[in-house]
Amino acid sequence: MIPGVAAPAQVSAGRSIDVNVTVRNVGQLQADRTVTLAGYEGASSTPFAGVQVPPLGVGQSITIPIPWTAANAAQAATLRFVVDPANVLEEMVESNNEATVAIEVRDLPLTQLRWQGMNATTTKLFVTSATSFSLISQDRSGTGATSWYRIDGGAAAPGPGPFSLFAEGDHTIAYWSVDNLGGTESPNVFAVFVDNSAPITHVSASNRSADHITIALDAADAGAGVAFTEYRIDNGSWTRYAAPFTVQGTGGHIVSFRSTDLLGHEEAEQSVSVTVAGAGPAISNFKPVLAAILAIVLLLAGFFLGRREKVWALRSPRVLGIAFAIVEISTGAASAATGALAVPPYAEGLAVDLALFVVGLASIFLLAREQRPPEQPAEPGTAK
Repeated sequence: MIPGVAAPAQVSAGRSIDVNVTVRNVGQLQADRTVTLAGYEGASSTPFAGVQVPPLGVGQSITIPIPWTAANAAQAATLRFVVDPANVLEEMVESNNEATVAIEVRDLPLTQLRWQGMNATTTKLFVTSATSFSLISQDRSGTGATSWYRIDGGAAAPGPGPFSLFAEGDHTIAYWSVDNLGGTESPNVFAVFVDNSAPITHVSASNRSADHITIALDAADAGAGVAFTEYRIDNGSWTRYAAPFTVQGTGGHIVSFRSTDLLGHEEAEQSVSVTVAGAGPAISNFKPVLAAILAIVLLLAGFFLGRREKVWALRSPRVLGIAFAIVEISTGAASAATGALAVPPYAEGLAVDLALFVVGLASIFLLAREQRPPEQPAEPGTAK
């Protein structure tokens, strides 16, 4: 017979226990063979366990632990134990070979991780060392539960906290609860990044001109990220930075700037000195004046070398001097009107002027020499 079954009234879901079943020989004869002790759950005809019971003497008892694992969700479980279910042993009374026990299966506890203080969530949770964490345990066994946590794989510590993380960088918090039935929640693992540093802002200047300079700001943060950047010029009002801006006004200026991250860390104010040079002295174009001077020289050379001419002829030093002077004056007028061939720089404009002048002057001299009258031979006896 089975005089008794010892099992807890409640167990946690998924937990394995031993149910102690006592078997006794209450017959008048010693058993002569081994029989089976089988365990069944609910109305199932398939045993969840079977253990061999050795032959027992008259009045002899034996207690056998039968392993059983509770379901993974809350329920009322009924376990039935039968000794000699195959009736291999002849007994005077067969009705006392069975016993049942009721066990209530309770759900495992649940744990929540909460935090208070500066925080921001982007790709993960970002906090500061001043942010505190705490655990809230929900006991579903009715017997009470204790929360636990472990930081970065270290030793387990009892909750509920509060506790904080101090070293900057990535961390993991594992947390769980254990109820008083022994039910243990599977650890939850949460990633956290501790950021105690402010962003860093870099400045660059470009597009310098006579009346302005362009300033660009670039902020970077190794943690939660940059919330905003702001700047001011010459101790003016702070302005949120959105795009490169210009500093205007001739002279020196102070550009101040700073950035703030998503956790409220504000960068110390930085500043840079910039100078807007202003318009320099105007550079004159001497090409028209140079062309006029060279034209006058060409005219004077033509008239001087053609002074012996009694009449004007198209092929004469005077006409040639006037022609080259007109061309020279024309290049000066065109340069004054359009800026082309300007002097300085001393490149194309100067080369054109000198080329016209040299060619013109050489042409005038060659033509004057060609038209010079031949010398008359002296008469005999005439003193030379």
